[in-house]
Amino acid sequence: AAKTQKEPSRALPTSVPEKISVLALGGSFSNDCILGFLCPMLKDVGVKEFTVGNLYYGSGTMEKYIYCGLCKELQCQYYKQTEKDGKWNSPKKKSNTLDDPLKDMQWDFITFQQGSSLAGFPESYSPWMDPFVYYVQRMQPKATFGWNMIWAYDSDSAKSGLKKFNGDQAKMYSAITKTAQETVMTDPRFQFLIPVGTAIQNARTSFLGDHMNRDGQHLNKGIGRYIASMIWCCKMTGADPDKITYLPESLVKDVKDVAIPGQDMSNPGLLEALGKVARESVKNALAKPFEVTPSRYTTLP
Repeated sequence: AAKTQKEPSRALPTSVPEKISVLALGGSFSNDCILGFLCPMLKDVGVKEFTVGNLYYGSGTMEKYIYCGLCKELQCQYYKQTEKDGKWNSPKKKSNTLDDPLKDMQWDFITFQQGSSLAGFPESYSPWMDPFVYYVQRMQPKATFGWNMIWAYDSDSAKSGLKKFNGDQAKMYSAITKTAQETVMTDPRFQFLIPVGTAIQNARTSFLGDHMNRDGQHLNKGIGRYIASMIWCCKMTGADPDKITYLPESLVKDVKDVAIPGQDMSNPGLLEALGKVARESVKNALAKPFEVTPSRYTTLP
């Protein structure tokens, strides 16, 4: 059985810091975690100064980032947001390489992830993870490294990533968590893990069901992204999910990529119910990052 690695006490703050900077190295799944809701949440919990950076390469596997960094053969999109500007900006107008964010500033935390279709296959991490982490570590020796543990695809997704598990979402989730435990968190260079996939899997046991994806794999731009941002915020700052008050009306817009199938988006109690499910799912994922905790909210509260 996989063993859960305990995180060093120095890895992350236990109380909300006044200042924080975090850089995500990933793909569209990292986008889902930080775009839209993370920065407002950091403000909500009391972070006074923050910089959130994102280096995006579509289907960003560790292999592709090695070519991006060592060979300069691939170009990515680097953008960041601070509490001062309130919007995502690209430091350069031209396409970026792995070096651009690493040379841009000293980061407190840097997160890594594997491409979504490969995240549950430990053999896909070798030989790419070691040189990728080493390359980043050489340029950012003071940063603390973390792992963005992503989610399994929608249970009826037609994407090839789920087909690799015979269309079984539970198998995909189990493979992702096992690989994170045995392949990533046994590496001492990783000091923490953000169990986004478990938070999403927890929420799928609620009245929401399996309706948090917009295309079979990416999170929808409402409650899906909100839950992902919440667990990022809580993990990076030590904030209590129950203390988060930021709950934007945009979560209940009846528009594409936000609306929840089977739910009346005009229901006056839906927004508060979404907040309850999100806080519960995140809190349980932080307590038990590698296993599903069934929701109490199986019907709309």
